[in-house]
Amino acid sequence: MATTEDIKLKVSSDSSDAESDLDSLGSKIDTLAEKNEKLFEGFTKAGAALTAIGAIGIVALADMVGEAIEAENNVAQLNATLESTGKATEITSDEVLALADSLAQMTLFEDDAILAAETMLLRYTNIGEDVLPNATAAVLDISQAMGTDAVSTAQQLAKALNDPIGSFGSLEKLGVKLTESQ
Repeated sequence: MATTEDIKLKVSSDSSDAESDLDSLGSKIDTLAEKNEKLFEGFTKAGAALTAIGAIGIVALADMVGEAIEAENNVAQLNATLESTGKATEITSDEVLALADSLAQMTLFEDDAILAAETMLLRYTNIGEDVLPNATAAVLDISQAMGTDAVSTAQQLAKALNDPIGSFGSLEKLGVKLTESQ
């Protein structure tokens, strides 16, 4: 039969093994917790990155929709100008758009800015199909050289072309010098 001393020794021996096992288990749990925390941080960063990408996509889509609406408005203004000036039979909006696209390939101006300048030129009765290509090219050259927007330059040039004799001052403001024979 076991004595009290034997029981104390056995319990004491078993509890030290248990303490060692618990310490080992605690260490493993701490390591697992650290790994889980790092994994959570990674998921958090990935989620933030995906959110940012999604936000950029939404902004880009909104910009594209805004540009499409602006382009549609520019074409509507062009068509209204052609109708109101009676030039719809002389030149089509497709021809004006093709000219804008062509000039956009050769200049620093966007096709929408060129179209707006063409529309401004066409509001004046002396500017038609035969004058429009050269007048538009001149507007873009002058705007680039002077650092002005194409629509303002188109308006000044159109006024000068509409009344060349009375518009020498407007032409000079644009940097255009005429010779005596002109």
